[in-house]
Amino acid sequence: MKEMKEIPLSTLRVDFLDGIRGWAAVMVVLFHTMVRILANTTPSYQRFYLEFITDGHLAVFIFFVLSGFALSITFIKRPQKISVPLAVITRYFRLFIPILLTSFIVYCLMKAHLMFNIQIADLEDSKHWLGTFYDFEASLIGLLKFCFFDVFFHYERTSSYNIVLWTMQIEYAGSLLIYLSIGLFRHENRKIYLFPLVAIVLYLLRNDTALACFIFGYFLAEVYFSYGHIIKKLKFINIISTLLFIVPIIISTFYRPKDDKYTVLLAFIVVLSITFSPLLKDFFSNALSKFLGRISFPLYLIHMIVISSWSSYLFLHLPLYGYEHQVIANITLATTIVLSIFLAWVFCPMEAFSVKASKYLAKKILSVFFNALHKYHFFFQEKITEFVK
Repeated sequence: MKEMKEIPLSTLRVDFLDGIRGWAAVMVVLFHTMVRILANTTPSYQRFYLEFITDGHLAVFIFFVLSGFALSITFIKRPQKISVPLAVITRYFRLFIPILLTSFIVYCLMKAHLMFNIQIADLEDSKHWLGTFYDFEASLIGLLKFCFFDVFFHYERTSSYNIVLWTMQIEYAGSLLIYLSIGLFRHENRKIYLFPLVAIVLYLLRNDTALACFIFGYFLAEVYFSYGHIIKKLKFINIISTLLFIVPIIISTFYRPKDDKYTVLLAFIVVLSITFSPLLKDFFSNALSKFLGRISFPLYLIHMIVISSWSSYLFLHLPLYGYEHQVIANITLATTIVLSIFLAWVFCPMEAFSVKASKYLAKKILSVFFNALHKYHFFFQEKITEFVK
């Protein structure tokens, strides 16, 4: 059997992409804490100037655009023939390992009766959302089924061990879409077939807007690495890109679209404007942004666990000490953010482990598969030869 060429799937780091991802994760935390819970009974959290920084839906679409960008970088900067099976299996385990660990934490908290979200759902007038989490009997079999299969292929909120994981089904499908697009429409000599990709984008905008984000991210990566040096020399590009960044902020604040097609475009504009604005790139590449980028995935995974346990507990018990509701909301918000960021930082080694382990497992699985295929090929070949004789 011809040995499969190893493809380096680790993303070539681009600091500003990590910074955008980090701040988008913060937006999701603020959305779930302030909008979904505290704003229901705290008027001060319903101000118009908080609309953009709490636009969690836009933040998730920004994640998807960033994924399309980041997953493409390796194959754009180091042109090579892509092994789709290796890429797909690696991506599966890259997502699976953190999902399994954080979902197991939820399982333990449920068994210990330390999830209080259902109890505060009526208090916060959010029974239709907060009251639907963790309203089932936790089991190890259910946990494993959820982590191995359901979260990627058959997600259901009513049996989810982490409510934010609805995005993983899209994330995994989007990753596969990127690998297939690069494998089918891009060559090692940097030639790319644009018309099929344009057709895919137009189809997805009509039928699956979230997946369209990945192709937009791929387009942006191609433009950035192929023509970025030319674009940077254009007059007023810094001013134009910076002003362009203001457009999604204004729209999100005053005219938040209900049609996801427009949310896709806003997410694309956010990443596009930062990509070609030296001023914005400097901000999203600073130390704080890079730190938030490093903890972004653990922060995304862990914050709803904190909200459903610690934050909900505070909201239930602080009134017993006579605190005013505004004070309770402020304490809940501040401690939720601090605790979520701290736990995300603690989970950073898990990130590094999942990256290395996913590559190792993917190569082992494919090696076993191809060795077995090779073995059975000769086995059947011998049987056919004996039969003919």
